[in-house]
Amino acid sequence: MTFLLIFSQLLAFPLVMPVSVATSDDALAMFYNPAGLSSNRGANLYYVYHLKDWKIIANSSFAGQVGPLGISYIPKPPFSYGIGLGLKIGAGLAVGARYFHRYSNYWCVGMLFRPKNFLSFGATWPDINLTDWKAIVTGIGIRPLGNRLTIFTETKLDSVEKLWFGLYIQPITGIELKGMAKTDKSFSVGVDISFGRTGAGYAGSKINAALNRFEHSLYLRLNKDIRPSVIPAESRFLTMKLSGLIQD
Repeated sequence: MTFLLIFSQLLAFPLVMPVSVATSDDALAMFYNPAGLSSNRGANLYYVYHLKDWKIIANSSFAGQVGPLGISYIPKPPFSYGIGLGLKIGAGLAVGARYFHRYSNYWCVGMLFRPKNFLSFGATWPDINLTDWKAIVTGIGIRPLGNRLTIFTETKLDSVEKLWFGLYIQPITGIELKGMAKTDKSFSVGVDISFGRTGAGYAGSKINAALNRFEHSLYLRLNKDIRPSVIPAESRFLTMKLSGLIQD
């Protein structure tokens, strides 16, 4: 069973986000790897709408982050909520935990190790009630061209031969194309458009093990940190007025 399928069953979150346990580092880390909350990117909030029908409340999801703390809320009956925490414990090393309630109580733990700016290792145990250590999901992310290109792969330890491969590419400043695919022809694609402190995006997926149709979602994002924007920043100039004598 893939991580995305476990994730869907546990969280009732749309199976549409091409995000990895090694690359998530904002509010979406609540759903993929709580250790990513340690990045402390500033306050940010996601609203996700699953394009299944026009039942707005039932198809809405929320994820937010303030400092190292994360929250999630899914109003679809039975409603569910989560609280997460990510902490840095050493140079490039972070750990995280998430409590989630839906029908029952679930605990997830995660680890993130970034020895270099271009290299990231992630691992998460989606539900520690599943005592089999092979339920752990591991991933690796590489940024050979900085923020312009990210390549990643991840797998569940009981099915290491069934890898997910994915990438993020930023062909134009402020526009990021995302995608991930698996050998069983499951895939997830998306696009994120940033306007600095706001953003919007689309994501869609087809997970063969979970469903036999293409799923779509739209999302809006608010963030305190200024991210690369499709709108060019205004030129700024510094004016200095000098007075008095100039001496050698």
